[in-house]
Amino acid sequence: MKSGHKIRASAMQFALLVSVIVALLLSAFLLFTHTYSSFSVRSDQVLRNINASNKGIEYLAKADLQLTDSLEILIQEIPVLVKNSFWGCFQLAHSRGGSGSTSFQKVALLGAGTGGEKISLFLEDNLLPLVVAGNTRIEGDAFTSQDIIKPGSIAGHYYAGDQLVYGRRFESPSELPELNPEWRFYVQNMLKFIPEAGAIVIGLEDRTNSFFNERQVIYQEDKIEINESLSGNILIISLREIEVTPFAKLDQVLLVAPKVLFRSGFRGNVHVIAEEAVLQENVKLNYPSSIVVSAKEEVEINPESSYKPKIEIGEHSVLEGNLVFLDASEETNPKLDLLLAENSFVEGTIYCEGYTDIRGKVLGSLYTKYCVANRGGSLYINHIYNGRILTNGMKQEMSGLVMDGQEKKVAAWLY
Repeated sequence: MKSGHKIRASAMQFALLVSVIVALLLSAFLLFTHTYSSFSVRSDQVLRNINASNKGIEYLAKADLQLTDSLEILIQEIPVLVKNSFWGCFQLAHSRGGSGSTSFQKVALLGAGTGGEKISLFLEDNLLPLVVAGNTRIEGDAFTSQDIIKPGSIAGHYYAGDQLVYGRRFESPSELPELNPEWRFYVQNMLKFIPEAGAIVIGLEDRTNSFFNERQVIYQEDKIEINESLSGNILIISLREIEVTPFAKLDQVLLVAPKVLFRSGFRGNVHVIAEEAVLQENVKLNYPSSIVVSAKEEVEINPESSYKPKIEIGEHSVLEGNLVFLDASEETNPKLDLLLAENSFVEGTIYCEGYTDIRGKVLGSLYTKYCVANRGGSLYINHIYNGRILTNGMKQEMSGLVMDGQEKKVAAWLY
């Protein structure tokens, strides 16, 4: 009898053990099923928010949109907060899809698409013919005053080409294409920028700041010399001058000063707003970089200053991006505003509301009021001497300067 009772107790214990194991397995299975279901739902929501965030960037890229503040829109029933501002020559687009822990943000620089018709030269109708001399070469569509282009010579160097333009020719209108007036206002405001209360003002030291964070500002009244490593959403302002040495490492930062100087040997990615900008020899600004110079109004221009360019790209220097010279003055005397030195190279768009001396190479488009050749102390108006403006071979990801009515595309994703 005792032996029978022992067998029944063991069986009871075994049954209890099996039932506990089954219960645990069933609980684990139910927990796994619930977790998987929740994860699947959450993952699906994250993917929907990512897609909505992308659609928000596309919304901001619409050519007819003039948005300079935050706006909440609905995309596929998902709330998307979009915000548009500027960063150098580019449009700075923010988009956040969804809310809470599953929301997703994207930030991008937007510029003009470079597809379609390829304009190499757009010369405002200034009632003067364009004269090409030396080894000048123009490829692509060329817009000139009354569609008049003539071969000529400077210092005995005659035009060496067998065609005046290797592409189509058109008569240019009386004015350059319009730029966004809100962007012009932004440039003028940046040149007068003073940090307000609440701005995050930091010291000059190695630093990285995501574009998902608030902008950080380095501000000094005196000259700033940059040797540090700075990356991201950082604005550097001097009321006198900014000098960038070859030891500096800059990535997407914005420099604002009356004068910005890049010393020989610098390599980096940077945006500039200034009244004067100089790239010495062997400087490279990687894509997408930009330089904007807004002419300071002068009471009287003396002959010496008229030969000193406001933008100078030195020999063997490279700019991949956009280059802009703005001049709202009524000054009509010939001068030198933008100089591309011999063996310099710009890939992107150049827009000059003044006089451009192109001795180097442009892979992209040149928009200018006048071309000028400064040789032997003489300014040859509407002459190009040894300059090359080409359109074939641009990088597919290149994004140009946005002008009135142009479609936009992503120039770079920012983090």
